[in-house]
Amino acid sequence: MPHKRKKILFVDDDVTLLEVLRHLMGKLAGGAWEIFTAADVSQALGVLQERRLDLVVVDLHMPVVDGLQFLNLLQR
Repeated sequence: MPHKRKKILFVDDDVTLLEVLRHLMGKLAGGAWEIFTAADVSQALGVLQERRLDLVVVDLHMPVVDGLQFLNLLQR
């Protein structure tokens, strides 16, 4: 029985870090994870509306809406 790929979203305002995370996590997982990235809360909400994710990793120190505010939005 094939395993379902886990879907993980990384949210961070550092675009370079997001690129590194996507590359490294993709290699480490050997294709077991589907990696999504978002550079701000607006992009993250778009990804969340389109996909059912298994894990969301959020930077706590982002401009405009920080990580904790974003998590509060998700709880509503």
